[in-house]
Formats: sequence, structure tokens, C-alpha cells
Amino acid sequence: MLALLPMMMWAQTGCPGCSVDLPDNLPVDTIFIQPMPNGNVGTAYDEEISFRLPSTTDAVAVLDTTVIPGLPLENITITSIGNLPVGLSWETNRQVYPLPDTTDGCVRFCGVPQQRGLFLVRVTLTAQVFVVTQSLTFNMPLFIGGAVSETDGFAMENNRDCGIATVDFFNNLPSNADGSYEYFWDFGNGTTSLDENPPSQTYDAPGVYPVHYQAVIDTIGYVLNSITITENDACSDLIGNPDIFVTVTNEAGEELSATEPFEEANLPLIIQLFTPLEEGENFTLSITDKDRFLEGEDDPCGDFSFMVGDTLIDEGGMRIELNIMNSPDTLFAVDSVYVYEFPAAPDILVSPAEEVCKGESVLLKTTSYTENINWYFNDSLLLDATAITLDAAEAGRYQLSYTSEQGCTVFSELKTIFIKPLPPLPVFTNTDNLLELVDESILSASLNLQWYLGDRAIPGATDPTWCAESSGEYTLEITDTQTGCTNSTSAMIDYDAGIVNCNLTNVEHLVLDDFKLYPNPATTLLQLDLGGRQPREMSLRILDVLGRIHMQQIAQERMQIDIANLASGIYWLELRHENAVFTQKFVKQ
Repeated sequence: MLALLPMMMWAQTGCPGCSVDLPDNLPVDTIFIQPMPNGNVGTAYDEEISFRLPSTTDAVAVLDTTVIPGLPLENITITSIGNLPVGLSWETNRQVYPLPDTTDGCVRFCGVPQQRGLFLVRVTLTAQVFVVTQSLTFNMPLFIGGAVSETDGFAMENNRDCGIATVDFFNNLPSNADGSYEYFWDFGNGTTSLDENPPSQTYDAPGVYPVHYQAVIDTIGYVLNSITITENDACSDLIGNPDIFVTVTNEAGEELSATEPFEEANLPLIIQLFTPLEEGENFTLSITDKDRFLEGEDDPCGDFSFMVGDTLIDEGGMRIELNIMNSPDTLFAVDSVYVYEFPAAPDILVSPAEEVCKGESVLLKTTSYTENINWYFNDSLLLDATAITLDAAEAGRYQLSYTSEQGCTVFSELKTIFIKPLPPLPVFTNTDNLLELVDESILSASLNLQWYLGDRAIPGATDPTWCAESSGEYTLEITDTQTGCTNSTSAMIDYDAGIVNCNLTNVEHLVLDDFKLYPNPATTLLQLDLGGRQPREMSLRILDVLGRIHMQQIAQERMQIDIANLASGIYWLELRHENAVFTQKFVKQ
């Protein structure tokens, strides 16, 4: 009745604590669930999802017109959740939701997913309407992308993979077309690059590959950090040492920096300037002696030209060491690419064989792994089929997957199961201790018969008839020698000791050339026409496929047979006269 409810709920295992957080103004009787956020391999996943369950089938009927609206829902119970990627667990705030009082709930997913791809998370729950309880299953999409790893300098996507990895790189320090940036990449796979945004890299063998990144950012340029005057024959004071001060100007005569006088300057004199310089430009360093009191005007010691790259001025009686620095910011970052080796593929053991008869099943079993396995049938995932055994009752292709802790999935070889058809059901009747196959037309050269009393084969009893000699359970087994498949019927036979040798010396087939039985299939009435050649005292019986008698009377040349009370199915009409028998199959609809 409730084969819908597009929502998921689940409970138990490993992620305690969630709180219900639903949008405002949600209808009271509705179906609502928040979508599952995407995640990435190797990245912690911790998400809460809230939902509201319907209290009646009204909301359900809107989505599925086969559902009868207007019925109250009494309870919804969460029973299981499956097909989560390896590494994720889940838990709800409660397992049973008594409706209509409790309709709101939440679920929390947590862990570190180790598999990437689109997962159809399978949720199983039970819903109760009056006294009817029905199990429901739903799928909810969850996308897990490739692993993402990030440092201060760069990020990688899909840096964890199995067998082979193709990794994308992202520069976290973009230059924005500023030429002051330089980059160097060593990808660990024998490839290096100077590109700001390098191409994807392929790692085609299992291992750990360190990735080294370097960014050199030279936005400050060159700086005249300091000068050191080691010799001064250019200027002096009458009394004591000169009081020296310094100015730096550019080609346009603009003053870039200037100092206060260094009184009574002793050599060597170190003067800190911290003056930015442009590469390729000429600069002038002016050194002056500050005169005081009655000494008159300041005395120039000299103007000295220099450029970026110069380290020494030795002229005009002055020897000056230049400390010009270029100190760009350099960032180093290291991360690794992990390529995991695929585990060994799981085995599949088959018992008893890959080819069985209809009604039998094949037990598939693996001895390779006990966890993180899943069975497939005809290339489709069998949701919740995660045990080490699988009872295969359908013909087709079966396969088993195993996922390692690193998220590497491998598949077993395909096992193809064949289901052979059974031979026809050998229905038999009992007349005067004579057990007789109803329809001998089912026999062919490849079909053999065998009568049993209890579980013992009766020696030599391989004909369509057998004269019972005692009471007991008799079985007629038919075997197809080409397939080895058997079919059988059984019946309890009460032996009539007053009948000797079944009262028959020979059983013959009754021939009725003009026999008619119609309509076939029939619903309420059958018309029987014996074509005017009715033998005297011909008996008529109707039997089902198990040999049970549902009607017995004297046959008429032309007659109607009321079958309205018969259950739908296949039946046999039997006509018998003395040692001769005639059977005709019909279908009751």
C-alpha cells in the first residue's frame, strides 16, 4: 500500500548527536527530507540531515496515485541503511516514530569516506497502517568526489587513488599577472614545472609521491639597507670629527631618504637607510659635514653615483660600502600523492555446481574477505547483499566486489549460473489399486519414470502404471536424462485388499475421434461432446495436477460440466471404460 515515501531515515551506529532543524512553515502532514551534502575521499564528513514524515497517506498519494489517500499512518520504524561508502557511519535521534505525535527527526553521518563516486544510499523502513505492516526501501544520492588536500601554497584534487592517479593542482598564491612572482613545482613523478598553474599529473604506479612547491614573491624589490663609511679624506672639522649626514636622490633629483647628522662620527660609520631602489636607475648618495656654531656653512664631502648591483664606492677620498638587498618572500610547501595498490580479487566458491535444476539454488561463497564486500547480479548491485554467502536462485551472472580500507575496489571473476528446466509434472491417479500416469503424452525418449514406495525405489517399476500391493505414500518420479533434472508427485494410497491384480490385465488407451471439450480455457461451464459414439457406462473424473479428484460422475454423450467452484489452474478430464482410459487437459480461469 505504501510503496513510496521518498525519504530516508536511519538509526544506530557511531555518530551520536543530531538536532532537528527544519524550514519554517512546513505543512504538518507532508514529506520532506534535506539532501545529503557532497563529500570528498579522505576528508572528514560530518553532516546532519533533518526530515519530516507524513502522518497520513495523503502526502504519499500525491506522489504515487496507486496509494489510497486518507488513511492514518500509525508508526514508521527505521530498520537499516546500506550502500554507504566505506568509512561512513550514521545515527538518528530515534528509531521508532509513533505517528501523528512524532513526525520530525534527524540523522547524522560522520567518518572519513574512502570511496569516490555516486552512491545510492539504501534506506529500509516499515510503515504501519491499521494492522498492515509493510517494508519499504528508498535510495538517496550521495556524491563523494576525489580526495582534496591543501597547503598554504597549493591544493591537490584526487591525490589519493588506486592503481593510477591523475591529480589536478591549484595554486593558492596567484600572481594576478604581477611579474614579481616566480614558481617551481616538483611533482615527485620525475616531472617539474615553472608554470603558475601546471597541468594535471599522472602517477601510474602504487607509491607515495612527495610534491614540492616554491613561490618566490618579489613585490618589495631592491632596498639600500645601509652604507658603511670606512675611509673619509674628503671632509673634516677644525676640532674633532665631522658631523656627517646623508641624503639619497633619484635621477629626477627627488629625495628618497635623508638622515640626521652623526656628531663626531668615528669610522667605520654604519648608517641605516632602508631606501627602496628601482632596478636600472641611477642614484646619488650625498655625504655632508654639518657645521655648527662659528664654523660657517655645511661642507659637502661628495656626491657619489651608484646603481642597484653596486657594492662599493671608492672615490674622492671616500670609501663607502653599499648594502643593497633584494629579499623576496619565499614560500615552501610539501604534500604527497598516494597511489594505493589494488588488493587481491575475491574468490567465489560454488556449491553444488554452476548448473542446477529449477527449484534448486546455488550457494555462492567467498573465503577471501569478511567485510566491505557486495554481491552483483547481471552487473547490478544487490543492495544489502554484503554477507560472505549468497543463495543464487536465478539464472544469470554473479560477481563479488571488495573494497579495501584505502577505498580500492576489486571484482571477482564472473560466475554464470544456469537453471535447467524441470521435466513435466507426472500426475497419476489410483483406480482399484492401479496407479496410472494421467497424461502419457508428456513422455519422450529422454524421459524415464520410476515408482517409489516411501523413499525406496520399487525395482522394475518404470512404466506409466503400477499395481500397488500395499498402503503407503507412492511417488512417481520423472527424470530427464539429458539434463539430470527430476520432477515428481506423491500421494497416500490406501490399498484395497479385496481387489486382486487391480482388476485389470491390461490398460488401454480409449480412442475418441470426435471428442470435443470447449471452451478451453473456461471460467464456469465446460461443454463435452463425445461425437455420438459414447461407450456404455463411461466414468468421468476431473483431477488437478497433483492427482486429487475434484469431480466424479457418469459421462453423457453431450453434457455441461459446472466448474465454477474450481480454483484457477490446470486440470485433467479423465474418461474411463473398462480397461481403456482417455485424458484431456483444460485450464480453469
